[in-house]
Amino acid sequence: MENREKVTSLRSSDGHIFPVEDTVIAEFRSIHSFLPAAGDAVFPISQITGDILAKVIDYCRKHIDHKLNRLRDEEITAWDRHFVNVDEKTLLDLLVASHFLGVKDLFSLIMVSVADMTKKKGVGSMDQLHNLFISNFRLD
Repeated sequence: MENREKVTSLRSSDGHIFPVEDTVIAEFRSIHSFLPAAGDAVFPISQITGDILAKVIDYCRKHIDHKLNRLRDEEITAWDRHFVNVDEKTLLDLLVASHFLGVKDLFSLIMVSVADMTKKKGVGSMDQLHNLFISNFRLD
């Protein structure tokens, strides 16, 4: 008998549908308790684009593999460094998404990356980062 994990479909703000395993949904602490009521319906995530939602799902899957001891600590650390090596807009979109979905480890990782970016660029860059973050943080 095959043991299949339950899958829930999420729809991003730009209409992309993502079938997501329950183990990943459990990482979304802000919304996972709402999903059983959705049944077989597609659950809309109207605050997050498909590209960003795909990255958050990939992050969660990779870290679930790590928790199940499929990856060594050095491997996950290197993967995390590569994961946050993106442009500022993408990094801040990921920050907003991780906050909205309640993916605490991802949120912490990105905050460290933003702090490091700020150190490299200087305090003057904080206004630009703040404005970019505020423009991306909307509660629709």
